Amino acid sequence: MPSGYDYDRKKARIGSASDKAGNKSLSSRERSRKPDPILQDLVPIAVVIGCGCEPCAEAAVMRALKQGSSPRHAQELLRIVSCMCTLDCLIRSVGSDRMVRMEKALSAATKTIQKAASNSE
Repeated sequence: MPSGYDYDRKKARIGSASDKAGNKSLSSRERSRKPDPILQDLVPIAVVIGCGCEPCAEAAVMRALKQGSSPRHAQELLRIVSCMCTLDCLIRSVGSDRMVRMEKALSAATKTIQKAASNSE
């Protein structure tokens, strides 16, 4: 992962209850709500998978989890990327060599999430 990009995490929490309400007070319903995905941590996972870099995919997953992204959100992202990899138009556009690299990176990312999830239990 390239170093030097670290976004303001507070700004990245899209659609947070305090942003929508325009104030800092949250109802109990809003506090119990599941956290939103942290996009600046999840998007790099998809990008490095698209590039086909296995070590980068593993590092991106670890960084996202370390920064507070939930394994559930990371798994959902990988499910979406996996579905995208089955699209005929994408396969034709990027070619079979790139698809093989993407699948390997996707597999590496998936194993990293599973390993992190099993370590946290």
